[in-house]
Amino acid sequence: MTMIPSDVSAMSEALHARRIGAADLIEMFLDRISALDGELGAFAAIIPDEARAAARRADSALADGHWRGPLHGIPFGVKDLIATADLPTEVGMPILRGRQTGYDATSVARLRDAGAILIGKLNQTEGTFGGYHPGAVLPINPWNPALWPGASSSGPAVAIAARLCPIALASDTGGSIRAPAAACGITGLMPSQGRVSRYGAFPLAPTLDRIGPFATSALDCAHVLKAIAGSDPADPATLHEAVPDYAAQLGSGLRGLRLGFDEDILNDSDPDIGNAIEDGLAWFDRAGIRIVPCKMPEARSALEGWVDIVATGAADAHRDFYRGNEARYGKELAELVELGMATTGTAMSRAISRQLELTSEMTNLHRDFDAMLVPVSLRQTPTVKAFAERPDIRQSYPAGGQFTGIYSLTGQPTITFPAGFTAAGAPIGLQLAGTHFAEQTLLHLVHRFQQATDWHLRVPPL
Repeated sequence: MTMIPSDVSAMSEALHARRIGAADLIEMFLDRISALDGELGAFAAIIPDEARAAARRADSALADGHWRGPLHGIPFGVKDLIATADLPTEVGMPILRGRQTGYDATSVARLRDAGAILIGKLNQTEGTFGGYHPGAVLPINPWNPALWPGASSSGPAVAIAARLCPIALASDTGGSIRAPAAACGITGLMPSQGRVSRYGAFPLAPTLDRIGPFATSALDCAHVLKAIAGSDPADPATLHEAVPDYAAQLGSGLRGLRLGFDEDILNDSDPDIGNAIEDGLAWFDRAGIRIVPCKMPEARSALEGWVDIVATGAADAHRDFYRGNEARYGKELAELVELGMATTGTAMSRAISRQLELTSEMTNLHRDFDAMLVPVSLRQTPTVKAFAERPDIRQSYPAGGQFTGIYSLTGQPTITFPAGFTAAGAPIGLQLAGTHFAEQTLLHLVHRFQQATDWHLRVPPL
């Protein structure tokens, strides 16, 4: 089995120089999927014939001198809630088995326009919430099958970690890009609210849902973000903000930038997580970045409100087919929909008020620095068994989502990146957060970190 270079820039250079063909690259990834995915369960479906045909067209275009850019001929996968014209979009739900949208989501269409080649759809939790339907395939964490692969974007994260595809589209409502990226040792970017169109993505909570990329590196995420970002008439929530060439602007120095950090995090974190944070801070300090002490706002009541916002969003998303089909839903998603149906207007008003207060607090906090370093979680990645036995969402999320849910509520961008391993050999992911539309700064910081470290290049011993 051929080990494929994971770096999109290297692949793109080889394709552009005609040292390799897109058809050859597709075959390499299809061979790797065939060899490994039967065990890993990352893909819900693949389209080998369509991918081969698209690769031949990409090669023909290159032969004629037509190059669409750095994603020309690069394979990609898509989380199963994001619509694709040539594959079902089932959202991890048996009740939606075989559901055809007949169109591409805006993010998919823009990747195709950039020359990327869809290779398949990727497994996820049921309805993009925390648990899997009892009859669904649970993607396997390639670092350790006993470990949780993250939710809900587990399939995309496993695919990137195992080098089954070089880039993937995923979604995040309360941690679904960040937790899988940390658990699987890859890089994941949750863009600012309004930066990337959600059109064609099955909703969980529309005011919180975001679409973003997974890849091995910040540089590769930068290429994808450039392709998919920007306003979209089909999604009125997208903002008319110019889209930079993120990858082209990653070469400058770091000196003079400021990085916020709350030292209380070290007192509360697992020792292995704390060590990775301290090592990361030390590297940024050596690189010339000023570490600025700060204090995170108390967010528990806002995170309790996150539960109400997500539950009511789910109840609305499933209003057309939940009643009468309750038995076809898994326990967790059914409980969420029922919770949303029972949530009062008073509870929602309180949740929105606290969300606005938290957003104001975080905006004021970030005036003193360019980005903030936080963990994805204070604890190591749990086992699949331990995650399944967690308390209900009312109890578990306000505690476990303190460094993910905050940024979901405030609309800020974050990037999660590999920053070490636990003593037991599990990946550790850290997170940088910035102000609205600060993706360029976040990508730049992590790119420079990744030029000096090799955590993101480590491959699971498959």
